[in-house]
Amino acid sequence: MRTTPPPAPSSLPRTFAADRGGSAALEFAVVVPLLLVLLLGMFEASKYLQTDNQIVQTVAMTGQMASQLPAKSSVEDVQRIWGAAPLIAPEAAAIARKKGSAAWSSVLALTITSVAFTKTVASCTASCDYEAKVAWSVGASPAACGKLQKAANDAAPSRTAVPAQLYGEGSAISVFASLSYEPRLSSVAAFLPGMGTAFTTGMTEAGWFQPRNTAQIVLSASGSGSPPFTLCSEVNK
Repeated sequence: MRTTPPPAPSSLPRTFAADRGGSAALEFAVVVPLLLVLLLGMFEASKYLQTDNQIVQTVAMTGQMASQLPAKSSVEDVQRIWGAAPLIAPEAAAIARKKGSAAWSSVLALTITSVAFTKTVASCTASCDYEAKVAWSVGASPAACGKLQKAANDAAPSRTAVPAQLYGEGSAISVFASLSYEPRLSSVAAFLPGMGTAFTTGMTEAGWFQPRNTAQIVLSASGSGSPPFTLCSEVNK
């Protein structure tokens, strides 16, 4: 009696397994670079937001310190406040080093300005109109002496205009900060041009503060030449 030998095992499962292995390798090659770029983007986004928050805090804390100065102060007092900026915004120093500079002020421009309000008609006693003039300014680009424009309360921050709601007796202190951010990882700009462009956009923040201890803070010229300053004798008195 003849017996029929069992059929040879099919090679189909082995072929299928080989195909699956090739698909997995292809998926890995496609997905991993995307995940890496995503992780880099998340890292840069977090650093960008952290730096932006530091600039906001720099303006707020600088303004608070300046507003607490006594009525009779000096340029040196304001310069010391200005010099505290890298302690509040350490990312500015890191960005400066990345750009090859040892000075944080090369990337973070911070200016502190006092604006005095005077009556347009000196004898006015009620419902008076006021004009705003620079009394003093200390920082990277100190404001020039002279009259400033009146702006709407919701207008964008400007170094040459004062919100209308601040006009009245006394003075106000302006703190203006701007920083040119640069991505920590240059590969982000290479892989994601749109994100790289967004991250190199300058950050600008400004705030207004009223003196707490006096109607107007008057500065004496005692101080160094760094950062530069402007004293306007017409209203700094």
